[in-house]
Amino acid sequence: MRDSRLAYHLARVVLHTLTTTAVDGSALAEGIAWGWADSSPGARKFSAWRRRTELANKYWMESRTEASTETLSQLVQFNLLDGRLLVDGKPLGQLPVEFTRSEMVKCLFAGRHLRVMPSPLRGMAYQLHITMNDT
Repeated sequence: MRDSRLAYHLARVVLHTLTTTAVDGSALAEGIAWGWADSSPGARKFSAWRRRTELANKYWMESRTEASTETLSQLVQFNLLDGRLLVDGKPLGQLPVEFTRSEMVKCLFAGRHLRVMPSPLRGMAYQLHITMNDT
């Protein structure tokens, strides 16, 4: 319970800072890029961050990524209260059940945990996050 109260208080402080000072959102964008597996700070360009104004969503901040010739713009939402990050309304990290139950996915990846994220590539819903090693 104490953690919930602290999170609520800190979310209010962060929200106040983001909405009442001349903050361009770059710190929030860098923090999100750090947690977004296929991104490095500065790799994605975000539009201005804005606060959702509906009462039920007042701790959500949102922005859009910049589109390129290869990628679509994506809606990025961050919950200041609980730390959830959604990209195009989907959480990072896990394929939906309809994909994980697919015989093709089972055959190709043999029960491995797949770290996925919503894809910005045209025609693709998800992409795998794979770290390449030199070894």
